[in-house]
Amino acid sequence: MILSNEYVGTFVMKKTRTQVLSIRRYAIGCILVNSIVCTPALAQECVPPSPELIQEKGLLAGERFGYSVSASATKLVIGAPDFDGVGSAYLIDNLAQGQSIQLLPDDGDRLLYGRSVAVSESVVAVGSPADYVNGTFPGSVYLFNSSTGDQQFKIVPADAVTNGEFGSSVAIEGDQVVVGASNDFDMNGIQSGSAYLFDTITGDQLVKLLPVDGENNGQFGFSVAMSGTTIIVGAPGKEGNQVVTGSAYLFDSITGNQIARLEPSDGAVGDQFGRAVAIQGDLVVVGAPRSGWPLSGSGSAYVFNIHTGEQLYKLYQSSIERDNFGHSVSIHEQTILVGAPGANNWIGTVYGFNTRTGDLVAEFINPDKQRWNIGFGLEVAISGNQAIVGTRGTRQSAYIYDMRFLQCKADLNRDCSLDAFDASAFLSAFASNDQAADFNGDGVYNFFDISAFLIEFAAGCP
Repeated sequence: MILSNEYVGTFVMKKTRTQVLSIRRYAIGCILVNSIVCTPALAQECVPPSPELIQEKGLLAGERFGYSVSASATKLVIGAPDFDGVGSAYLIDNLAQGQSIQLLPDDGDRLLYGRSVAVSESVVAVGSPADYVNGTFPGSVYLFNSSTGDQQFKIVPADAVTNGEFGSSVAIEGDQVVVGASNDFDMNGIQSGSAYLFDTITGDQLVKLLPVDGENNGQFGFSVAMSGTTIIVGAPGKEGNQVVTGSAYLFDSITGNQIARLEPSDGAVGDQFGRAVAIQGDLVVVGAPRSGWPLSGSGSAYVFNIHTGEQLYKLYQSSIERDNFGHSVSIHEQTILVGAPGANNWIGTVYGFNTRTGDLVAEFINPDKQRWNIGFGLEVAISGNQAIVGTRGTRQSAYIYDMRFLQCKADLNRDCSLDAFDASAFLSAFASNDQAADFNGDGVYNFFDISAFLIEFAAGCP
């Protein structure tokens, strides 16, 4: 076997800095994986499988089924905010053979019910931002049991104002739900916006979230997301860098205190940064669907570290004006989904990126490229092995994708193909005792990890 200069250098460094055992372990790995490195496997490109089409009987054109979507490990919820003039939402439980339950509130005063939705394994939240309550239209959110479909609470903020659009956005984490009221006004000004945190078990309001620099027309609360004890709230109308580019804010859900304000490194007027937000672990994704790079209004999305507030990378893919890339975003494990409902003259496309590298790993094309089913990617959600994509077309549909095609453990460089580059990445990780090489998960780096890698590599990707 002939080693490149890169590997020879690695051997010299290892010999001077680590035990002989480490060298021996690395050498064994090189020998066993040599056949892969010298004879690359055929690339196995990640091609999204055909999605499952979801439609509800009896829906009419214009009722906007698929306008809002959300996913948990086994459940999906889809909003239709113009159903019968007042709105509706549908719960789909994958463990019940995909049977859907129509979620309708106990009272009949709802308006725009289903404009926002969120689901966990125990709770469904459905926003009704124009709901009629006590003589005004402050908006409300309904909470349902996600197993039975039974209504549990109707929540309205203690200081609700008419036309505040409470319920314009919702997100659930554990036993808490965060709700945006993007049109709320208080000491921060008209349409400055706010967000609230409620307990899903008791229905009690816990805290009201406000930015320290709120302003007129900031639309704080237009989008919300939550992971662990961190909440992100989008304000696409907020002024930043002396122009209205938009902002996003991080809050601590325990104290209600603002942690940081996020802005793009290259923000420009009208970007609508904060139109969509998503969060997972250490990462935050913020959509800016009207940003002008590479062309006017093509859109982009930004990924930040929640601990440092540092912008890690910028995602973009569209090459045509008004693609609206970043209109919707979602993140789960190693995948970021970004919707571009304006792509291809509003036929729409969804793009998948690797969370670690920012590389494009999949492209989801509208399976029904007809003018009556436009806006594919209007909303996206990913959780567990499933992703759901909403549309804005008259066909009244949403699409479910099985995301296991992106789950390929041996694809270490995350390019959606198995080849010599993955073997090289494994060797590097193995030599440095990197967790990526601990293929059997026992915390020890030895022959058994090499064997496990070879088995995964030979098995290919789903």
